[in-house]
Amino acid sequence: MLTPPDLQPQQLIAALEKAYAIAATQIAFLPLGADADSAAFRADDWFVKLRRGPHGAVGAQVAHALFAQGITAVVAPIPARDGRLWTAVEGWRMLVYPFLDLTPAIAHPLSDAQWAEFGATMRRVHDAHIATALWEQAPTVNYAASWRRDLRALAPKIEAYDGDDELALALRGFIRAERVRCTALIERCESLAAHMRTQPPTHTLCHTDLHGYNVLTDENGRVRIVDWDAPLRAPRERDLMFVGGAQFGTHTAADERRLFFTGYGPVDVNTTAVEYFRRERIIEDLVLYARQILESADSPAERAAALKYFRVNFEPGGTLDAAAG
Repeated sequence: MLTPPDLQPQQLIAALEKAYAIAATQIAFLPLGADADSAAFRADDWFVKLRRGPHGAVGAQVAHALFAQGITAVVAPIPARDGRLWTAVEGWRMLVYPFLDLTPAIAHPLSDAQWAEFGATMRRVHDAHIATALWEQAPTVNYAASWRRDLRALAPKIEAYDGDDELALALRGFIRAERVRCTALIERCESLAAHMRTQPPTHTLCHTDLHGYNVLTDENGRVRIVDWDAPLRAPRERDLMFVGGAQFGTHTAADERRLFFTGYGPVDVNTTAVEYFRRERIIEDLVLYARQILESADSPAERAAALKYFRVNFEPGGTLDAAAG
């Protein structure tokens, strides 16, 4: 979220005191990320994350469980006084973390050694054993057609827009120019989904959002992984798709894969699964960004960012070009 939510600083200070026994003196909003359902703050030496919507609760437990197993690259929330990993604040779920000086990989490229460390960390995550009750709470991949249906329905709606909103008009012009690629994207993804439904389930616990803003380094050069909001039981390719998928913007795709798997270790990667997950993720993002532009009451800055992120998928060397590997 790029603009503060409709909450007063004193409300967060009071919630920190009541739920966490943290006597914060200052609250500063941090304009981080493109997710309009998440907001970030610094409260003295604490990082405060607000989350609304269905995601977050299971992810907080997963991150905490992984950290407890010694996977310290996982940035996990601290427990509140009642033992829970979040508390409710005016319709938001509030999570609290130690404040760390972290730099996203998109801003400061991972070194060769850090790429290998990233790989080794994700191997530990994918091989981790978590409690059965927690495992069963995590959703399971289902290859459903909902996002593809939504993009098919949205495309003509975008093209038919006849209002005067500049961002919506810009989106209309762009989707008209890229309609053929959008249709091909949907059709290819549908074919891949049909194939994936025939495959035996080989599920592991996946982070699902390992882009260059969620993989970071700390002041000591150690890799840290944040935003465990939407864990999923899925083939490991649901996470491996990000490696070489135009998400980090520095090394070549081949070098990203070579360095990452130096740390991750040997594994038979299902390239069909990688392509499916990449294309499905692009479609999901296009739907969410288009809705934010057309239908939301978000700030102009949030909606302009959504248009930027919508377009970037189609740029030369972007995620759509990288989808097939």
